Amino acid sequence: MHVCVIGAGVVGLCSALELSAVADRVTVIETQPGVGLGTSRANGGQLSYAHVAPLAGPGVLGRVPGWLLDPDAPLRFTPRLSADFWRWCSRFILACNRTRSRQTTEALIRLGALSRELMSDFVDRHGDAGFSYRHNGKMVITRATATLAGLEATREFQAGLGCEQSLLDAAACLAAEPALASIAHELAGGLFTPSEAVADCRLFCERLRDLFGAGDNRVDVRTGERVLGLVRNGDRIDAVRIGDDELRADAFVVCAGLASRELLARVGVKLPLLGLKGYSLTAPLRDPQAAPARSITDADHRIVFARLDDSLRVAGMIDLGQESDRIPTRRIQTLRRQAASTFGAAADYDAAEIWTGLRPASPHGRPIVDRAGAENLWLNVGHGILGFTFGLGTARLLATLVSGAAPDIDPTPYRL
Repeated sequence: MHVCVIGAGVVGLCSALELSAVADRVTVIETQPGVGLGTSRANGGQLSYAHVAPLAGPGVLGRVPGWLLDPDAPLRFTPRLSADFWRWCSRFILACNRTRSRQTTEALIRLGALSRELMSDFVDRHGDAGFSYRHNGKMVITRATATLAGLEATREFQAGLGCEQSLLDAAACLAAEPALASIAHELAGGLFTPSEAVADCRLFCERLRDLFGAGDNRVDVRTGERVLGLVRNGDRIDAVRIGDDELRADAFVVCAGLASRELLARVGVKLPLLGLKGYSLTAPLRDPQAAPARSITDADHRIVFARLDDSLRVAGMIDLGQESDRIPTRRIQTLRRQAASTFGAAADYDAAEIWTGLRPASPHGRPIVDRAGAENLWLNVGHGILGFTFGLGTARLLATLVSGAAPDIDPTPYRL
C-alpha cells in the first residue's frame, strides 16, 4: 500500500512515522521549503499530556465580555462576516457546558496517555538528542485563591482518570521550582504534574525527517511542492495534483492545518476549523539559574514557559477571528512584559525570536481523525494548541484506521 500524506508539520510527519509501519511506501508532500515551518515552528514547547481540557469549557462564556474590553486579554475575539465563522462559534457555544467539556476531557486524557507512551517509546528507541527533549514535569501556577480552588477541582476529577497530580502551596511551588523566587510573595499555589515534558517541535520534525532519510527509504518527504487538488474517480481519490504532475497512491491523508479546508472543500468536505492565532518568544538565556527547570504555565496570564536548551520559549494568547500572519506590536509587548515580570533575569526578551501561528481548532476541542469524502481519503486535523502533544497519538489512531487494525483508543470522539 502506498499512502500520500499532505502536510509536513508535526501531525503530518507523525502520521508518516506510524503509517510506515503498516504501508509499503509513504510519500509526504509539503508546500514549505522545509519541515515544521508552519504552526509547528515555534509553539509553546510543552508536551502537556494531562492538561488537555478544551477551550470550550463551562466558565468561558462568562469571561468573554471582560476579554473583549481588555486589549491585553489572553483571548481576543474579532467577528468576521463569514457563515463558516459563525457556524463554528455556534458549535463552540453549544460545547461550553460541564457535561460536554468533561466528556471531551476524558477522551483527550486517554489520547494524551497514548501520546505520552508513544513519545517515551520514541525516545527509548531513538534517543532524546537533537530536539531539546526533557521529561521535567509541569507546574501550573496562580496568584489567586479562587483559581487554586479550580486547580484542586481539576486534580480531583482527573485523579479518577488516572492522572497523577499534586496541589502545592506557595512554599512547595518555590521548593519545586526555585526560579519562581521573584514572585514567591505573590503566589497562591499551583498544580504539579510529573508526567509532562518539553521539546522543540520544529527540531522534532527535523529529527523525523532525518530518521526517514536514514532508514529503509519507506518514507519520502518532498518539500517545496504545493498540492493543487485531489483527483477524484467515483468514490475514490486516484491522485493529488502537484503543478503539472500527478502523484498516484492507494490512500491519502490530509494533515495540512487550515489549508486543509480549501483542499477538502473541492471534494465536498466542509471542515469545521478556525485558526487560534497565538504568539511566542524564543529568548536567549542570560542567567540559566534564573530560568525554570520545570514547564511552567501561568494560569492568570495564560502563558507558558519552556526551557529549550539555551533559550526560553514563552508562548500564549488566542486571537480568534484573525487568520493572518501579521504580528500586532501590542501582543508582543504584553508577552514580553508578562515574561519579564515572572522570570525577568532569565532571558533577554528584547533579543527574542518572534513568531505567530494559526493553530487549526475544531469547535469542541477534539482532533478530527476520520475518513471523509472518499473511501480512501483520511483526515488528521484540528488539534488546536495541542498538535505537538497529540501528534503521535492521533497518528497511531490514524494508522490503525487506515490499515483496518484494532485501535488503541475509541475512535468515536474524533470523527468528523
